[in-house]
Amino acid sequence: MSIKPDLHNLNQLDAAVLHEKYHLLNAMLVRGTKEEKQRAKRELEKLDTTINQTVNLHAVAVALHHLRLKPDELREYSDFRFN
Repeated sequence: MSIKPDLHNLNQLDAAVLHEKYHLLNAMLVRGTKEEKQRAKRELEKLDTTINQTVNLHAVAVALHHLRLKPDELREYSDFRFN
């Protein structure tokens, strides 16, 4: 039995909305005003909690592979923990 990337408690629409929201908040962090950056940081912290509860570790590993990132590089941008 092989482990597959999986999202728990999210349907495809929820996952797509979460992805789009994360993308927009990242853009706010990079290009936003000071207030927008503060708001984006607060919202990203909430999303990180949701992502940590819904994404299995194999999904993160697959994403890291496709993005050519190392786990320590992910930690620079997110509070995702490899438990």
